[in-house]
Amino acid sequence: MIVGYDLYHDSTLHGKTIGACVSTTDQDYTQFYSQTRPHENPTELGNNLGHFIK
Repeated sequence: MIVGYDLYHDSTLHGKTIGACVSTTDQDYTQFYSQTRPHENPTELGNNLGHFIK
């Protein structure tokens, strides 16, 4: 499994931070799953990343 995670700081949403996670779901790395989630606190990486990876 390969997992990528990034944050986007949106100035139009009054400084809200959006987290995005993408991961492979098969052994050949050809199928993907992705999800986004708003962050209330951009320093909560551990808690927010845990939401994506269960």
